Amino acid sequence: MHEATAGKPARAAVRSMKKPRNGWSKLIDGASDSTVCKNALDLTQAVSEKFSKKPALPRQKTSMEPGISFETKSRIAYLAGPMTGKPFFNFPEFFRMAFFLRQKGYEVWSPAEHDTAAHGLFWMHAPNGDPKEIPTRFKAPSYREVLLWDLLILMTKCNRIVLLPGWQKSKGACVEREVAILCGLEIEEYEGPL
Repeated sequence: MHEATAGKPARAAVRSMKKPRNGWSKLIDGASDSTVCKNALDLTQAVSEKFSKKPALPRQKTSMEPGISFETKSRIAYLAGPMTGKPFFNFPEFFRMAFFLRQKGYEVWSPAEHDTAAHGLFWMHAPNGDPKEIPTRFKAPSYREVLLWDLLILMTKCNRIVLLPGWQKSKGACVEREVAILCGLEIEEYEGPL
């Protein structure tokens, strides 16, 4: 129970402490002292800038597309296309396209290059693009492992996706394209020979 203060009964003292919280009070609710100070300073600066007589400096415009981090300034392309059911999982075509794009000045993320670096030359033992053809001595990646790496790289490192011919018939490439659309990446379909 609260004690009476300066001749006021305890209820009056409690009532005076329970005023509606608005403005600065809302800023302080549930925050530590350092957070309150930082928030108060930010709010003070915003108000003083808004009402100061000096014109505010214009914000710098960036040419970045939505979904791309500000650290990404170069042209970074992700390759997507059909693999399963294609000769050698279509890796030779991925290698050719990566080489072609690098000659044009792109940084390239190719799932074929990643899978070869991480799991070896397993794809060379699959002339029909069937995972069952891969010898047991190779630890070929699972579809889940492959898709996890692919989508992570696509969402965090790239600002464009290049779709190889036949991408429409590939479940994985269709998923990668949808993710690229959601992330606001540039989409480019490649249809011709290299």
